[in-house]
This record gives sequence, structure tokens and C-alpha cells, in this order.
Amino acid sequence: MVNLLILFITVISFSFAKAGGVQVGNGGNIVRCQGESDFFSLEYIMTKNMYGNSVQPVQVRTLQDSLNRISNLIAQKLPKLAPSFMEFVSQYQNSDSSKTYLWHQADITPTPSENLFLPSWCNNSFGTIDVLQVIARTITIDSKNHVQVHFDYDPDMMSELEYTSTLQLSFLVVHEWIWNLTKDPKKNRKLDYLLHSTLMDSMTANEVAQELVKFGF
Repeated sequence: MVNLLILFITVISFSFAKAGGVQVGNGGNIVRCQGESDFFSLEYIMTKNMYGNSVQPVQVRTLQDSLNRISNLIAQKLPKLAPSFMEFVSQYQNSDSSKTYLWHQADITPTPSENLFLPSWCNNSFGTIDVLQVIARTITIDSKNHVQVHFDYDPDMMSELEYTSTLQLSFLVVHEWIWNLTKDPKKNRKLDYLLHSTLMDSMTANEVAQELVKFGF
């Protein structure tokens, strides 16, 4: 199997009534919905109906397959973003402190910053929703203005996600890169879904650019 980046999750459950919401931080998050055995990324849950049923995510066999596909599409249709994405992908699991992205295994302390209202089909048997925060992302700038992005992670839950749904893992990975482009979680999720969708394969570079304008980029 291709060597994959392993992202890891510290689990934090947030419960709320059906009419209520849940606050989450700006890291990737997952939710296990009632009647489903697998986890879903919030990026997928919040945008799955963006284009209706006619546009679905591309199914992937491995994380590397998905990242390779997205890398090729970005190079073809969003070439100005290609160097940034390639750097991000190349530094998965990096521990070299001279690089831009640095990964640490650590306990994650969540920082809720967004109130979400998830669909009722995500209610568990108790009528509440359990959101699991994924990866804590922080940015540091040293005395030489060297910007570094740190990811704290835990191995156990992400290993499960890799086993149950590589597609959802890919949503989470790409989500972390998109934070370089926007601080708006809604824009982040829309672009994440587009990059994973069948529509992205058929669009021209100009059509992709126009779609990003619609998203607010």
C-alpha cells in the first residue's frame, strides 16, 4: 500500500438538541450519523447537496490516489495554487523543523469557534450529535518571519477513518490545505467538495475560476 499521511484525531463529543447547534473549531471535524457505521467529514456533510444529486464525490481507493488526482486538477485548472498544494502534500508526516508544515503527535485541546446546525439524519439514538474534532492547526512566525504551520494529531481514530472511508479522510486532508486560502469555513467546505467532485473533472479552467468567485474567493 502506498505510504499515506496519517492524520489523527482527539475525540471530543458535543451533544445538543435537534433544534440546536454545536460549536466547533477551525480544524477538520467528523461526525458519525445515525444508521451509518462510518464517520463523515463535516466538509462532506455540510456540502453534499450543494449541486443536488447529479454531482457526487469521486470515489477513491487510497488517499494518495485522491491527492494525486486533485494535484493534477489544480495544476491544470488552478495553476497558481499548484506550488502551494504540492508543498503541502510533500510534507505529510514531516518532522523537519526547517519545513513549512510540521506534524506533532499530541493531545488536542479544542477551540470552538463556529456554531453548526447539522441535518437531523446525523442525530444519534439519543437525539444528539457527536462531533469529533480532527487535528489542531496552529501557525507560528519566528524572528526571521519564517511562517510554520503545526498540526497536532492522535493516531488511533484516524487509522479507523482510513480503514472505513478513504474519501472522508481525503476531505479532511485537503480541508487543512484550504485554510491557507481562506479563513471562512463555508468557503473552505465548498472548495473542498468541488475538488473532490465529478464536476471538477469536466470543468474548464475558466469555469472553475468562475465557480470560486461564486464561493466568494
